Amino acid sequence: MIEIPLSNDPSQSFSIQIDDNFYNFRIKNTLSFMVVSIARNDTQLISNSRAMAGFQLIPYRYLENGEGNFAFITQDNEYPFYTEFEKNQYLFYLNNDELELVRGT
Repeated sequence: MIEIPLSNDPSQSFSIQIDDNFYNFRIKNTLSFMVVSIARNDTQLISNSRAMAGFQLIPYRYLENGEGNFAFITQDNEYPFYTEFEKNQYLFYLNNDELELVRGT
């Protein structure tokens, strides 16, 4: 697992490289919850999807394309919210092997 650094800003965009893939993230506050957009190698995977703890952000395995996935981990499975980022809410990348362990397959 790789922890992805976040800031305590209500709207943030950043890029990271994991293995041979380049990911672009946009996380923003909309009224009372956070939404996430992710592109991999300039291909949009999700757009303005509600951020939830304990679930993979890329909702379908075919979109993972064998390249892993991301998840928010929060205290007591609270909804991710920017004021708690890096305090008790974190974003992680899981590779395929880690995903298989989580999925129990």
